[in-house]
Amino acid sequence: MKNSNNLIKAPLVLFNAVVFLLSISLSGHAQRGGQPIQKSQLNELKRIGVMVGQGKPDSEVQEAWKKTINNYKDINIDNAIASILSEAKLEAQRNVDGAKKRVQNNSLLRQQVSSEINSAKLNLSEVGKTKEPKFMARKTFRQGLNGKDTLIVSQTGQISTQDEISGYIHNLEQQLNRIGDDAQLANIDLQNALQKQQQLIQMLSNVSKMLNDTAMAVIRKIGG
Repeated sequence: MKNSNNLIKAPLVLFNAVVFLLSISLSGHAQRGGQPIQKSQLNELKRIGVMVGQGKPDSEVQEAWKKTINNYKDINIDNAIASILSEAKLEAQRNVDGAKKRVQNNSLLRQQVSSEINSAKLNLSEVGKTKEPKFMARKTFRQGLNGKDTLIVSQTGQISTQDEISGYIHNLEQQLNRIGDDAQLANIDLQNALQKQQQLIQMLSNVSKMLNDTAMAVIRKIGG
């Protein structure tokens, strides 16, 4: 009977020993559980999240993720993956917001230029009737590049004669045509950004699995 009990206990002892040794090999490299992400790790995780949000190839994402695991041997896998996915969603939303802003800015620019054309045409009509100069400011219209100003209007001089006002109107109409082309591209960009955002939401579980599988492969390699 004692021999029989010893035979039963032997596999259990061996199993416990294997689990213990495995836990030791994993504890020195990557963790699972509630350990918070360190500040030194967060920037790298955000960078990977941005890559995912921008739709970078899986191979690039995996390579960056592998390097992160190797560089931060105590990183918490579960929390790290959650951080990456969160940043990916934020990046996709930033892309959508940026595209929306460009559409809005194009619309505002078109309104301002159209209004200026109408004002210039009224002045041109008055000059034609009175044969007297009609002074008006020559303006330039452009979108702000720093993200703060949606529209920048600058005064670049004065015009008054029929030829000057006609030339001014011609230039504004050419700009209006370019704005129309830009608006079409901005709308396409917005639709693409919305589509990519929807695709990302649908594939987040696949991305999570890919990151998890990659992490486990790295851990097994280290442990082996």
